[in-house]
Amino acid sequence: MPVTLELIEKPSAQDAIDLEKIYNDYPLALRWPDLQKLLAEQPNRRLYAGLFNARLLGAASVYLQDSTLIIEHLCVRTITRQRSVARDLLRLILEAEDHPRYQFTLCQESPGITKLFTNAGFIQQGDDFILEKS
Repeated sequence: MPVTLELIEKPSAQDAIDLEKIYNDYPLALRWPDLQKLLAEQPNRRLYAGLFNARLLGAASVYLQDSTLIIEHLCVRTITRQRSVARDLLRLILEAEDHPRYQFTLCQESPGITKLFTNAGFIQQGDDFILEKS
Protein backbone atom coordinates (compact mmCIF):
# COMPACT_ATOMS: atom_id res chain seq x y z
CA MET A 1 0.00 0.00 0.00
CA PRO A 2 2.05 3.00 -1.22
CA VAL A 3 1.25 5.88 1.12
CA THR A 4 2.13 9.44 0.19
CA LEU A 5 2.49 12.35 2.57
CA GLU A 6 0.15 15.32 2.48
CA LEU A 7 0.44 18.47 4.57
CA ILE A 8 -3.12 19.41 5.52
CA GLU A 9 -3.36 23.19 5.77
CA LYS A 10 -7.03 23.67 4.95
CA PRO A 11 -8.85 20.36 4.95
CA SER A 12 -11.35 19.80 2.16
CA ALA A 13 -14.78 18.45 2.99
CA GLN A 14 -13.55 14.93 2.13
CA ASP A 15 -10.41 15.43 4.24
CA ALA A 16 -12.59 16.36 7.22
CA ILE A 17 -14.66 13.20 6.76
CA ASP A 18 -11.50 11.09 6.55
CA LEU A 19 -9.93 12.81 9.56
CA GLU A 20 -13.08 12.20 11.58
CA LYS A 21 -12.85 8.50 10.73
CA ILE A 22 -9.14 8.43 11.61
CA TYR A 23 -9.61 10.04 15.02
CA ASN A 24 -12.94 8.38 15.81
CA ASP A 25 -11.22 5.81 18.02
CA TYR A 26 -8.10 7.70 19.05
CA PRO A 27 -7.02 6.38 22.47
CA LEU A 28 -7.51 9.62 24.38
CA ALA A 29 -10.88 10.35 22.80
CA LEU A 30 -9.43 13.26 20.83
CA ARG A 31 -11.83 13.86 17.99
CA TRP A 32 -11.20 15.70 14.75
CA PRO A 33 -12.99 18.91 15.86
CA ASP A 34 -10.76 19.02 18.98
CA LEU A 35 -7.60 18.57 16.94
CA GLN A 36 -8.79 21.10 14.36
CA LYS A 37 -9.26 23.64 17.17
CA LEU A 38 -5.80 22.85 18.54
CA LEU A 39 -4.26 23.37 15.10
CA ALA A 40 -6.02 26.73 14.76
CA GLU A 41 -4.86 27.87 18.21
CA GLN A 42 -1.23 26.85 17.63
CA PRO A 43 -0.13 28.09 14.21
CA ASN A 44 3.30 26.46 14.58
CA ARG A 45 1.61 23.02 14.70
CA ARG A 46 1.21 21.20 11.38
CA LEU A 47 -0.93 18.24 10.41
CA TYR A 48 0.41 15.55 8.12
CA ALA A 49 -1.70 12.78 6.65
CA GLY A 50 -0.98 9.54 4.84
CA LEU A 51 -2.80 9.43 1.53
CA PHE A 52 -3.72 6.35 -0.49
CA ASN A 53 -6.18 6.25 -3.41
CA ALA A 54 -7.19 9.89 -2.73
CA ARG A 55 -8.23 9.08 0.84
CA LEU A 56 -6.54 9.95 4.13
CA LEU A 57 -5.73 6.79 6.09
CA GLY A 58 -3.67 8.15 8.96
CA ALA A 59 -2.48 11.44 10.40
CA ALA A 60 -0.14 13.02 12.95
CA SER A 61 0.46 16.54 14.18
CA VAL A 62 3.95 17.96 14.60
CA TYR A 63 5.45 21.09 16.09
CA LEU A 64 8.89 22.38 16.94
CA GLN A 65 9.81 22.86 20.60
CA ASP A 66 13.33 24.21 21.02
CA SER A 67 15.31 22.00 18.62
CA THR A 68 13.03 18.97 19.02
CA LEU A 69 10.27 18.07 16.60
CA ILE A 70 7.36 16.79 18.68
CA ILE A 71 5.18 14.21 16.96
CA GLU A 72 1.68 13.82 18.43
CA HIS A 73 -1.73 12.39 17.66
CA LEU A 74 -0.41 9.64 15.40
CA CYS A 75 -3.41 7.57 14.44
CA VAL A 76 -4.46 5.29 11.59
CA ARG A 77 -7.98 4.28 10.65
CA THR A 78 -8.92 1.04 12.34
CA ILE A 79 -9.74 -0.74 9.08
CA THR A 80 -6.29 0.02 7.63
CA ARG A 81 -4.17 -0.91 10.64
CA GLN A 82 -1.59 -3.69 10.28
CA ARG A 83 -0.83 -2.54 6.72
CA SER A 84 2.29 -0.41 7.44
CA VAL A 85 0.43 2.91 7.09
CA ALA A 86 1.77 4.24 10.41
CA ARG A 87 5.30 3.11 9.54
CA ASP A 88 5.16 4.80 6.14
CA LEU A 89 3.57 7.94 7.59
CA LEU A 90 6.28 8.20 10.26
CA ARG A 91 9.07 7.61 7.71
CA LEU A 92 7.65 10.29 5.40
CA ILE A 93 7.32 12.80 8.24
CA LEU A 94 10.93 12.19 9.29
CA GLU A 95 12.03 12.76 5.68
CA ALA A 96 9.94 15.94 5.32
CA GLU A 97 10.91 17.42 8.69
CA ASP A 98 14.68 17.33 8.93
CA HIS A 99 15.58 18.05 12.57
CA PRO A 100 18.37 16.88 14.87
CA ARG A 101 15.94 15.50 17.48
CA TYR A 102 12.44 13.96 17.43
CA GLN A 103 10.14 13.02 20.29
CA PHE A 104 6.91 11.09 20.55
CA THR A 105 5.12 10.64 23.88
CA LEU A 106 3.12 7.48 24.39
CA CYS A 107 -0.41 8.30 25.53
CA GLN A 108 -1.32 4.73 26.44
CA GLU A 109 0.41 1.36 26.35
CA SER A 110 0.48 -0.02 22.86
CA PRO A 111 2.76 -2.82 21.66
CA GLY A 112 2.20 -1.69 18.06
CA ILE A 113 3.33 1.89 18.72
CA THR A 114 6.30 0.71 20.77
CA LYS A 115 7.37 -1.59 17.93
CA LEU A 116 6.78 1.14 15.33
CA PHE A 117 9.03 3.68 17.03
CA THR A 118 11.77 1.28 18.12
CA ASN A 119 11.94 -0.15 14.59
CA ALA A 120 12.31 3.44 13.31
CA GLY A 121 15.38 3.92 15.52
CA PHE A 122 13.75 5.76 18.44
CA ILE A 123 14.96 5.00 21.96
CA GLN A 124 12.27 4.60 24.61
CA GLN A 125 12.79 6.71 27.74
CA GLY A 126 9.79 6.17 30.01
CA ASP A 127 6.73 7.24 28.02
CA ASP A 128 8.85 9.13 25.48
CA PHE A 129 10.44 7.87 22.31
CA ILE A 130 13.49 9.91 21.27
CA LEU A 131 15.42 9.93 18.01
CA GLU A 132 18.59 11.97 17.74
CA LYS A 133 20.38 12.41 14.45
CA SER A 134 24.10 12.94 14.52
